[in-house]
Amino acid sequence: MSQRYYVAQYNVRSFTDPDKTYKVSERSDGGWECACPNWIFNRKKHPPGWGCKHIEFIRQNRNLDEDREQFRETEERIEVVMNGRIKGFIDSLKSQ
Repeated sequence: MSQRYYVAQYNVRSFTDPDKTYKVSERSDGGWECACPNWIFNRKKHPPGWGCKHIEFIRQNRNLDEDREQFRETEERIEVVMNGRIKGFIDSLKSQ
């Protein structure tokens, strides 16, 4: 069994409870993980590549190619706080 390596990890605030944060991780194999209950308990019900709203938020709000290299070099963890964009992001998920 191969060992998992994370390219980047993010702490994303819950969209419904501001006191909670969930860790979103990008794996070296291109996959994603989230610590939220929806991803943990429902990921096998969805097709490969499915992401919870926290994963989708990260995917849509960063430049994957540019940031991936930066995080490999610095191994830095960041907290994503985009207050004005969260509502718009949730609305866009609902319309899909």
